[in-house]
Amino acid sequence: MNRTSCLNSSAFFLGVVVAIVVAIMLGSSVYTVPAQAAAHQTSIAASDAPKNNKVYAPLIVNDVNPLLATRIGYGTTLSNLGQYSKVRELNAGWYVNWLTSANPSRPGGIEYVQMLRVHQKTTCGSRKTPNRITCPYKEPQAYEFGLAGELGQPQVASIAAKNPGSTWLIGNECDRMDWDKGGQDEILPELYARAFHEARRWIKTADPTAKIAICGVIQPTPLRLQYLTIVWDTYKALYGVDMPVDIWNTHAFIIREKSTLQPIDPTTDEYLENWGAGIPPGIIATQGEYPNDCFAANAYCPHVDMTVFDKQIRAFRSWMKARNQENKPLIVTEYGVLYYWLPYSDNQAFMLETFDYFLNEKDCVLSSVDGCRLVQQWAWFSLDNLDDSERHPHVLYNEKTNQILSLGNQYADFVEENLAKLKNYQP
Repeated sequence: MNRTSCLNSSAFFLGVVVAIVVAIMLGSSVYTVPAQAAAHQTSIAASDAPKNNKVYAPLIVNDVNPLLATRIGYGTTLSNLGQYSKVRELNAGWYVNWLTSANPSRPGGIEYVQMLRVHQKTTCGSRKTPNRITCPYKEPQAYEFGLAGELGQPQVASIAAKNPGSTWLIGNECDRMDWDKGGQDEILPELYARAFHEARRWIKTADPTAKIAICGVIQPTPLRLQYLTIVWDTYKALYGVDMPVDIWNTHAFIIREKSTLQPIDPTTDEYLENWGAGIPPGIIATQGEYPNDCFAANAYCPHVDMTVFDKQIRAFRSWMKARNQENKPLIVTEYGVLYYWLPYSDNQAFMLETFDYFLNEKDCVLSSVDGCRLVQQWAWFSLDNLDDSERHPHVLYNEKTNQILSLGNQYADFVEENLAKLKNYQP
């Protein structure tokens, strides 16, 4: 069945349900509205009540897409998904936009995953200060939450209380050193342990049902797992217990690890030669995995190599098992094809192969949840690219034309063909 016929069937089913509900309502003297539904409905004024003094609840058809695939999602640069009229056709079950929101856009009932940004303070400002020689960390060491340090306990608690049961990611690529005119959530691993503890306390106090996930490292390589080991060990030393992570999280890129401590000139080839994941803060090294990556002439390009991809996922699960965390979910909140010069066929093949991998790869030695699947949920990078979607073959949606792109159609087809298995996981 194609997506169009599937949607038509859903519309027909919804119409039948509505007709039955209307018939029941018209045949009853009083219709009792459940409390949770009543909170979202408009009261009927006394002057608008029927003359026979019978009161009928207004008919509200909830905006719920029955085809949402809870396992699969995407990252997006947009805050209001409602601007993309056709985005529902992807039937993705969740998304992340690298921010927090008290009232997130949730067309069709899609899940919004909160992300609390964090960054270590430097003497030159908190973000986008790449040189730790001229811009060292502040002493005593400190961190701040939000893209501009704007989020404190009151703001975070308010967001958590308004969105009970949400998944919270504490930070984004905290293992990435700032670069020239850019940055993510750079923070030393010892300090991240403290930041995680404080953020978790704020959120769980406001919403005990919240699910807390660790910051996603760029890729689970030995250097990145070393960073996480320091985080884990520091937390245990500070608080006397294992790090209370509800959901383990990683990104799954495959890009070069090479030191970028010195400023670079973005107009020269040196910019490309220094592009990549860099070395995690607090780790002493000049290079790690994939030092040549795809930049050297005729170089082997591991960026879309499924053997390397599998190795990294298993490395993370092995790291979890060594700490008795194999009974926890693992989610991949960002991964994809970053190199725009790779052919579209590489993007398509890699995306579909990884989707199949996430959905079906099992290992009961490394995972004791979800039928031994290695990964429970994943998000493709990305839905869109506000800079220029047409130049980036990894995007699913063209925000300028408001159209799903070819890769997006492949995404939607995969969801349709595997919907039963993609819907059967509840985070």
